Amino acid sequence: MFQVLLYAWSQQEEYAKEYPITAGVVSLKSPKENILPVVRQGVQKNENIPAIDQVFVSEIQEFITELIQEIFDEQNSFVSLG
Repeated sequence: MFQVLLYAWSQQEEYAKEYPITAGVVSLKSPKENILPVVRQGVQKNENIPAIDQVFVSEIQEFITELIQEIFDEQNSFVSLG
């Protein structure tokens, strides 16, 4: 899911003004269904609200920024759970 949202975020600036962004995964189990779209919690599929809108992209950007800052923070160490 992270990769799908990262791609959606990266394409938003380039294409969102011309085309609505739909992010999802192509189903290999049921390819006739084409794409399994990202569905936001709290939004019904039939409400016809795009899952990837400017507000959601801002939330993705904030999450990615915080994640990268945490990764490069020398005060935090990554510990293996294995």
